Amino acid sequence: MRNPDVISTDLGDEFLLLDPHTRAMFTLNSTGRVVWQHVEDGVDAIVTILTEQFAIGPEQAQTDVRALIAELVSAGLIVTTD
Repeated sequence: MRNPDVISTDLGDEFLLLDPHTRAMFTLNSTGRVVWQHVEDGVDAIVTILTEQFAIGPEQAQTDVRALIAELVSAGLIVTTD
């Protein structure tokens, strides 16, 4: 799930995330925005959305989604629940 402390701002072509604790800022493109907005829906749902909205195949979408989620988890922007 998204870290509830993260501040997000939609700037049209870019989507900014700010971690108020580390003051780190992250910029997402339009596909990254989809991942951020739908992370609670799961990887399969995100892949479906990406393949419907963008010119990307399901295998590449899944690889990219998993990589971005791992990066966001590593940065503390997404937290896992056990």
